[in-house]
Amino acid sequence: MMNKEILTVVDVVSNEKGVAKEVIFEALEAALASATKKRFTDEVDVRVAIDRATGDYEAFRRWEVMDRATRYAELELVNEGDEPDLEFPERQIFFEEASAKQPGIQVGDFIEEPLEAAELPILESIFEKVRPFLSPAGIAEIERNGTWRTEADGSFGSPLIDNGPCAYMTKNA
Repeated sequence: MMNKEILTVVDVVSNEKGVAKEVIFEALEAALASATKKRFTDEVDVRVAIDRATGDYEAFRRWEVMDRATRYAELELVNEGDEPDLEFPERQIFFEEASAKQPGIQVGDFIEEPLEAAELPILESIFEKVRPFLSPAGIAEIERNGTWRTEADGSFGSPLIDNGPCAYMTKNA
């Protein structure tokens, strides 16, 4: 979902269902994070942040910073040469490695790296859910040409009705 469509969905659902916009933003962030996680074979931790003013969003892969000494004690390692393993290495990182990447980080904090958001499959998966709010012309355009299109610069965009308004515009917009 592109940024303008996110804001439109939030407005429409908030107005139609009487749900606070912040609740809808948080649900969309959780849904986008869940969809983004599916790109990975490991059980990674993902956070998505939507800019409330623009609808732009970013996805981040996260690792929780863990204390090596605590993990050493949890595993009851007794030999000096024994090295503790992280319980969930796909979403945890030891403090020493984390502080080399991000000075000032603390145990319990998270290190984040930006991810490319997986929005195109999401558009396909939510089309039926937003369909009741779309105009007949918008529905026809999406059914004819798909839930997204490639722009001249290679970026992705929303389908347009006769090269004019966005197909995702709502009936009442």
